[in-house]
Amino acid sequence: MLTSIFTLRDSEILEKVSLLLVDDQQLSNRFLGSFLNERLNKVEVDAVQQYDKALEVALRIHPTLMIVDIHLGEKRNGLQLIQEVKRMGINCKFILLTGEDRSEYIRKAILEGVSAYMSKSVTPDDILYAIDWTLNPRNKDQFLLLPTELRYLLFSDSLQSTPKPSKTSKFGLLTDTEQEVLVRIGEGATVKEIAFDLKKAPTTVYTHLQNIKDKYQLMSSKELFNLALDYLLVAKSGKGNQM
Repeated sequence: MLTSIFTLRDSEILEKVSLLLVDDQQLSNRFLGSFLNERLNKVEVDAVQQYDKALEVALRIHPTLMIVDIHLGEKRNGLQLIQEVKRMGINCKFILLTGEDRSEYIRKAILEGVSAYMSKSVTPDDILYAIDWTLNPRNKDQFLLLPTELRYLLFSDSLQSTPKPSKTSKFGLLTDTEQEVLVRIGEGATVKEIAFDLKKAPTTVYTHLQNIKDKYQLMSSKELFNLALDYLLVAKSGKGNQM
């Protein structure tokens, strides 16, 4: 279980935070809503079950953060809801809390700018941690997976089994070491883990990451992660991904 420091709990910032929970399962919504109301007594917490109602409430309250389930009925889902909320011009952060531990959903969540993807197997305190993490400005370009084992869903093959894209692809700009680092980023490894696996100093890994960012004019860690996912998809498909 993760321990949440919840750095915003005693600050005035929390008084301006509003949460919108969207889950078509009434029991889950009621339990989580009650828990958050109890633990975050300065935060306005609204809970709805239906897609259209979620849009209505989001437009009315402009929530700071939405915690959304993937499944919201037979025809629509949480990712579609997130897209619609963004189209409405609502400046909001998103956490996906779902029982669907599928790699394609995780990748779509990253592309939609979701801050965190959480399995419903996590504890309530883990959810507090994710809220704190998401609201922390230092993490604005990061992506949180809980439990951390979910990262292995993205690409379960080992580093050695990942083929390299063609040198004629857009990844031909990278050195062999930079490609190895990018693979590990795509698999969710930390800098310390990459340094250990590649037998390099963490400062060297940071240098490789900065070089990759410079070559592709990336401004954030989330853009770097998306590039890493693209690399792995191209490598495993055997395609050259011509520029």
